[in-house]
Amino acid sequence: MTIALVFPGQGSQAVGMGTALAAAFPVARETFEEVDEALKQNLFKLMSEGPEDALVLTENAQPAIGTISMGYFNFLKSLEINPDAVAGHSYGEFTALHASGVLSANDLFTISEKRGSIMANGCE
Repeated sequence: MTIALVFPGQGSQAVGMGTALAAAFPVARETFEEVDEALKQNLFKLMSEGPEDALVLTENAQPAIGTISMGYFNFLKSLEINPDAVAGHSYGEFTALHASGVLSANDLFTISEKRGSIMANGCE
């Protein structure tokens, strides 16, 4: 069987995302903790509790989408489910690059934070 994963872009964020996944699967919770540590912020709290007006800001939404996508990807890897192909819509291309081994987790976190910040500043 061929498996392909498509990672979402900005706009797919929602308050509460990742909460059930983190509660049920330690590998996802560890992923979220790793992101919080790398970014030196409590992104998972924002993802799970909001407020929504802060989560939808580009500088928060993009790292949050990368985080949840990475959490699901790491969960699938823990089940030894390895995709044959990956793709991403808009911002999701960066998570796809991580999933394919092109970007390290740390590079994904750094790019997510920088890209979101640059786009937010560009819109002002």
